[in-house]
Amino acid sequence: ELALAVVTASKNILALGIDLELHGREIPLKLEERICSKSEIEWCRLGQENLRTLIIFSAKESIYKALYPLCHKFFGFKAVELLPLAGEQFQAKLLVELGPNLPRNYEFKVKYLIDSTYIFSLTII
Repeated sequence: ELALAVVTASKNILALGIDLELHGREIPLKLEERICSKSEIEWCRLGQENLRTLIIFSAKESIYKALYPLCHKFFGFKAVELLPLAGEQFQAKLLVELGPNLPRNYEFKVKYLIDSTYIFSLTII
């Protein structure tokens, strides 16, 4: 029903990842614990828990879509930790090494947008 694509001609951008999730989709509590770190769960529980969990899920999906083509390695949700920042974005940090150009503690930003229908996430490396 809906497809997205993103491209860039910038030589400063190594990778892009996008994700789109249906706003209001329910995330079961058992999945929250597989997706989120302890600090991310704390952020989710500050209010609008399901929405915040869905935002983290979408952000981590966009991260995977950006990083997998660079490292060609499977990695799970907990390989990255997200720190909420002002302005609908996260500071993301790799908790595992994914290659020489993606070392442990590598940091980058993930942006997200929310409207009444969708949650959109964008990772730029």
